[in-house]
Amino acid sequence: MQSADALLLNKTILMCNSIKTVGHTLKQCSGPLVAIDAEWNVIKRRGVSQRKTSMLQVYNGHTVGLFRLNLLTDGFKNPVPPELCELLHDENVVKVGLNIHGDAGKLFRDYGLCMNGYIELMRLAKVACPEHLVRHAKTGNLQNPSLNHLSSVLLGRVLDKSDSLRMGNWETKVLNPKMAQYAAADVVASWQVYQVLAERLVPGAPVVVERYMPKAL
Repeated sequence: MQSADALLLNKTILMCNSIKTVGHTLKQCSGPLVAIDAEWNVIKRRGVSQRKTSMLQVYNGHTVGLFRLNLLTDGFKNPVPPELCELLHDENVVKVGLNIHGDAGKLFRDYGLCMNGYIELMRLAKVACPEHLVRHAKTGNLQNPSLNHLSSVLLGRVLDKSDSLRMGNWETKVLNPKMAQYAAADVVASWQVYQVLAERLVPGAPVVVERYMPKAL
């Protein structure tokens, strides 16, 4: 079993902190199929609202784009750049990720963005590799796998999920390089897990491509 560092070998990582570089960064990291992930400052105190999404990761198989949404929106005061909105909304761009449905909901709540054309890796794994998943002791139902579990069993890569990275300050002006690597490794792992799952699918097996539909108030 190898560490996640191997996932980033020969990968280009672009940090996008400025509106001026959004278009260029997207050209490098987008395509017909991308992996998507998101980060934000987690608040565990009861009764305190969660912070808005401050990082959006996009990966197309060779280049990772790390979009610092807190900086691109001037401290959450301005809208998300239209180029990013178009990518998320475009149903012709297939997006994959672990708990991507949850990230889609967070982006809608934070910015009013509706993500289209996404595939949930938790659901895909239950179809493509149920033998690698854990079943609930009482019901026998397949439990939702974590990205680290799928990365370990399918890629032989262990992701660093330490709290110092996962729950670090994603809103700081200068991001800790280790946090940037953590964010990049997660989205690269999502892409590679999808590739393995897609290869293992039985011909004709259902693959659900979703559109985020906010719940009616």
